[in-house]
Amino acid sequence: MRSAFWLALFVSLTGCDAFGIEPARQIELAGEWDWIDDRSLFPKSCGSDTTFVYDSNGSFTTWGYAGTWSLDGDVFTITTTDFDPLHVDVPPEEIGKPYVSTLHWIDPNTFVTRNGDGVEMTHRRCPAPIEPPAR
Repeated sequence: MRSAFWLALFVSLTGCDAFGIEPARQIELAGEWDWIDDRSLFPKSCGSDTTFVYDSNGSFTTWGYAGTWSLDGDVFTITTTDFDPLHVDVPPEEIGKPYVSTLHWIDPNTFVTRNGDGVEMTHRRCPAPIEPPAR
């Protein structure tokens, strides 16, 4: 009887945050993200062509690439639909080919993707640009 109570309590709290006070919220992926690697200049690289911009309409852009993205649970899919031949050389068979990875949120401003061969990429949300004061 006692274990049934704890099981019911656990099941009722699975949609809540760590304190069980409010429902857990979906983290929004739309925005500008910097891929954190050994060459990243975060946050200085924010606002440049080297970041990933995921629009709320399901499109994305990054250095020389454009395409679509979707996130279904932890399944993250990007598909290149266009590229700039001056910046990127993409074989024709890669256009329209979906790349699927798993996405794990570290916090609302950091996520890690892992693709099929185990390569992980960490991304940090770029801070919103600071508007200069009005004169």
